[in-house]
Amino acid sequence: MFDPRQATVVVIDDDACLREALAVLLGSADYRPITYASAEEYLKLPPPEIPCCLLIDLHLPGMSGIALQQRLNNRQPRPPTVFISGDASKGEMEQAIAGGALDFLHKPFDTDTLLARTRRCLNQSLKRV
Repeated sequence: MFDPRQATVVVIDDDACLREALAVLLGSADYRPITYASAEEYLKLPPPEIPCCLLIDLHLPGMSGIALQQRLNNRQPRPPTVFISGDASKGEMEQAIAGGALDFLHKPFDTDTLLARTRRCLNQSLKRV
């Protein structure tokens, strides 16, 4: 188990309104949200400390969410991820899960579901240390 105030949830999504809304939601659950508008922006900085998880939009400008996932799969510990998308195909969803994503949520999603998946993802990050 972890203290939510010590858990970082990274949101990578090109929709500024969604990033802000998720930051408020995650902050209200006592998590430390960090947001990025692109995969490239996220990759410029060192990864956050454990426990952490990533909420990644599938369709990002530049490097896609799937391409980011493939790149992150080479890191140890590999950060647990949940993909979010408003228009994913079945094949894209299967590719994300096959690549190691813990879950895939369709926009719009229920906030309770998002928080439950986030908690599961953070618990998983502790097991990967």
